[in-house]
Amino acid sequence: MAGGLARCQGRTSDRAASATHRRRRRTSPRRPADYFDFDVAMEPPLLRLRLYGELDVATAPALDLVHCVLPDDIEVLELDLAGLRFCDTAGLRALARLCTGASERHRVQVVGVPPRLRKVVEITGLGRRWLAG
Repeated sequence: MAGGLARCQGRTSDRAASATHRRRRRTSPRRPADYFDFDVAMEPPLLRLRLYGELDVATAPALDLVHCVLPDDIEVLELDLAGLRFCDTAGLRALARLCTGASERHRVQVVGVPPRLRKVVEITGLGRRWLAG
């Protein structure tokens, strides 16, 4: 990427640099519509789980697996939802299952909730149980 940037900066025409950038962007691999992923960062006694993409009926089972592998030495589970682009009712149920199950052994904090999801969570009453702030 640095080499490509240097080539763009060496051109005299902004239009040519712009075309190079567009061409590079077009050839980059696209994620499927139902893309879902998460990062795990362990800093005992905290485990931070960052969710990305779309949490829906097709991807929610992946989140169900997380509850099964939570280590016992973790006191706080922090769910960061800032990277979620979409969450349907199946995704909301998976989040609720994770938070409810984890709260039996750990303190759960849910942060970075996108505005649309926050509204749904508050309407359903789940916000009282697991929204931080």
